[in-house]
Amino acid sequence: MIDQGQLFQIPNPCRNICEVNSRGFCKGCYRSRQERFNWNDFTDFQKHLVVQQCALRERRLHIALRLKREQEALEMQRQKTQFDLFGEPIVFEEPEITQAEDFSPQMPLI
Repeated sequence: MIDQGQLFQIPNPCRNICEVNSRGFCKGCYRSRQERFNWNDFTDFQKHLVVQQCALRERRLHIALRLKREQEALEMQRQKTQFDLFGEPIVFEEPEITQAEDFSPQMPLI
């Protein structure tokens, strides 16, 4: 059976963002140095494998960034939490204003 990768020529995945991250992968196309330098020498099958690896690296990076943002948000929430003398968190709920008409200068600000 013929693989689709054998039917179509695989273009260079370079996005013209040629910077290297701390792990040695390009920030634009997620290829390693060896993959970038030897791209023209690779067979179509090897190029197909490199493109798959690049997609996997990109997904892993986005997942790691999302987890980092979630951890930072939790840390900010934890820092906002105040504790009483017994170590119990004090929960402050902010009143919700649903419409601009509900707001009055005489309303007490909590």
